[in-house]
Amino acid sequence: MKKKLLSVLALLMKVFALTSLISVTAFADDALTVNGQTVNKGDTVTYEYYVGGVQKEVGGAGCYINFDTSFLQYIDGSIGFDVFNNAMHNISADEGAIYFSAVNAYGYDLKTERMIVTVSFKVLDTAQGSTTVKCEFDEFFPNDEEMKDYTKDEYTDREVTTVNTYEKNEAPYLGTDADEMQQYMTSDSFKIEDMFVGVPNENVPDSARSDVSVPSIPEDKPDPEDGGKSSGKTILIVIIVVFVLAVAGAIGFTVFNKKKK
Repeated sequence: MKKKLLSVLALLMKVFALTSLISVTAFADDALTVNGQTVNKGDTVTYEYYVGGVQKEVGGAGCYINFDTSFLQYIDGSIGFDVFNNAMHNISADEGAIYFSAVNAYGYDLKTERMIVTVSFKVLDTAQGSTTVKCEFDEFFPNDEEMKDYTKDEYTDREVTTVNTYEKNEAPYLGTDADEMQQYMTSDSFKIEDMFVGVPNENVPDSARSDVSVPSIPEDKPDPEDGGKSSGKTILIVIIVVFVLAVAGAIGFTVFNKKKK
């Protein structure tokens, strides 16, 4: 009986290890990246492009940026310029294309590194896998008579991609146990407006009103930003618990039958 029990436990550990490996692989496959930076749906991604080391004064430039519209959404008004402060731009958000150009008869100084453009995007719920955002010159010429485009070895460039994580505005969980409720209400973090979470504004006393909108009570349900799917961890835990209970029941039933005989 002891050997049989050890065999069952060994099998259980193998199943647990295999399930964990499958779960980790599944989560890894769902990872989202922009220019190598890990992102989540709803995050804001800011892309900046810098150029420097140009010995001749720059007469003008034309640049374009392409992005995947199933992954990223251009944030209105987020585009900005530094050295090309008189740049004209055209944004086709539906087609995932941004084009801008700038010309200066007096020239632009890019001997030291300066920012060419900055633009921000929102990571969409439809995002999958990885994508890139890149600024490329369509034309880039010095302020002289020839206006021959610079070669790549005549300047240096650098890209910076930063991610601002999206945070949900959720109400604090007050718990269902009376002791938990009492402990929270006597803590320093307690606020009276927390007691009216989910209550329409017209029914909230003036003394409990705040400037922020009243958030909804968090519920234990699938997150719509994950495509309506339940948490992978929760599913894994349920599977393991059910399996353990089944094995324990089988062992108990076997022992009971042997004693009965």
